[in-house]
Amino acid sequence: MWPILLGPVIGAFIGWVTNWLAIQMIFRPYRPIRIPLLHYEIQGLIPRRQAEIARTVGEVIEAELFSVTDMVERLSLPETKDKVAQVMAALAREHLSERLPGFFPAALRGLIGHAMEDILRRETPAVIARVSGELVQEIGSHMDISAIVEEKILRLNLEGLEKLVLSVAARELKHIEVLGALLGFIIGLFQVSLFYLIQ
Repeated sequence: MWPILLGPVIGAFIGWVTNWLAIQMIFRPYRPIRIPLLHYEIQGLIPRRQAEIARTVGEVIEAELFSVTDMVERLSLPETKDKVAQVMAALAREHLSERLPGFFPAALRGLIGHAMEDILRRETPAVIARVSGELVQEIGSHMDISAIVEEKILRLNLEGLEKLVLSVAARELKHIEVLGALLGFIIGLFQVSLFYLIQ
């Protein structure tokens, strides 16, 4: 019985170790390790290609997920325009009450404050709609989302990035290890079966 199971068990172990090692090599080693006689350098996939990955992720995010145009479109939504108008009106009223001289009667202060608040609430959405096209060009010329994302990824600590990826994908990566063991077991079983069939 043991000779029959030995092949599949060894195959399962080899399959598991191979997949575990492949997962480890996504990140490790962080720094290149030279193998002198082979003139070969070993380094984890992400540390070796961090700059390229950062640039690609930045470009994809800006092109497919979030652009300056998307940001301005969000600003142009009716509920956003209303919220901006409310905030601006409240700020204007607060600043006005601070700036008006103390001898102004309270009733007049209130009247001016209400009038300004009312004007801002009514006019701000129209102003946002009118300048949204200019905002895209203006913000776009000063804000490069792709470059911001690239810079953030390049600044990430590799150990922290590894922990983040492993915390998000731990279950899937464990499945890959188990699948390697299962495939190794099946291949070992097939080899033992073939060996006994040939004899």
